[in-house]
Amino acid sequence: MLTGDAAERTKPAPDLAQVALETLGAFPHDCVMIGDTPYDGEAARQAGVVFIGVTCGGCGNDEGVLRSAGARDVWRDPAELFMQLDDVLSGTRPPR
Repeated sequence: MLTGDAAERTKPAPDLAQVALETLGAFPHDCVMIGDTPYDGEAARQAGVVFIGVTCGGCGNDEGVLRSAGARDVWRDPAELFMQLDDVLSGTRPPR
């Protein structure tokens, strides 16, 4: 698990996402970042990672806000996202 202490700067800077990529030995195009704020979207964009939004966070951001921040998909919560995880990771989304 990574926390903000693992990076010099926190969101919206991409530092933490970049540390995660380095730790995993992964390429940005092979990863997604899940978040609930526009700051998450900005950090993902700068790191070259796909941003997936969830609206259940304490910030109260709705689908429009997260899509404006670059979210490819927006889900109500992690449980809903998890139920469609294969589609999410493959870049497809079933009709809702």
